[in-house]
Amino acid sequence: MNITIIIQVFAIVTILAIATIPFNIFQTFAQKLETWKEYVDPQGEFSIQYPSSWDLKPSNRFEATDLMMYSPSGSENGYVLIQYNIFSEEIGNVLDKYGGDQSDIEEYLDIVFPSFLKGFSESMDNFNQVERIDYNKYKINGYKAASVIFSFEIQGLDVAGWLVWTLLGSNMFVFEFVASTDKFESLLPIGERMLNSIKILDYQNSLVNEDDENDGDE
Repeated sequence: MNITIIIQVFAIVTILAIATIPFNIFQTFAQKLETWKEYVDPQGEFSIQYPSSWDLKPSNRFEATDLMMYSPSGSENGYVLIQYNIFSEEIGNVLDKYGGDQSDIEEYLDIVFPSFLKGFSESMDNFNQVERIDYNKYKINGYKAASVIFSFEIQGLDVAGWLVWTLLGSNMFVFEFVASTDKFESLLPIGERMLNSIKILDYQNSLVNEDDENDGDE
């Protein structure tokens, strides 16, 4: 058989074989090849790693969200919202009642988070909590966190979200990953890697500074 014909046949077979491979396998392969960058908050509050192809939108002082990160191929392919240093009267009351040590705070996340989730859900169209709240699966920079998966609707598009929330002293840290419902599972590893890369900079520094001050008083 002519070598040109053999090559052509091989090419056709290869194309047909590739066409039968599920899209999510290609997506996973592309995720592994992509390089990542690190974003450091200008206020020195936190840092996070993200896919180099993603776009960033840091907030200004008038916005509640500290940072928005999203896929260049559209929000249905993933975006992340981060909020930090949010204080509420309810949190203040809980701290007054149970104490403000971080080890104590992590013990009563289940007291504060359901109330936060209720207010969070009321701001969304057709919110549906898909799974129970989990208090053990994820951490933010080593700090115990609450997490939940949910679905809702944005301008007629069905999307799924993953919310991870913790208390650092008297402030909340909120991490939200969102993608269209049909792509959420395949894209979730990106969100998990981003979450695991987070470093809380100002809270760690404040603890160090307090220790230094205490040492100086002795």
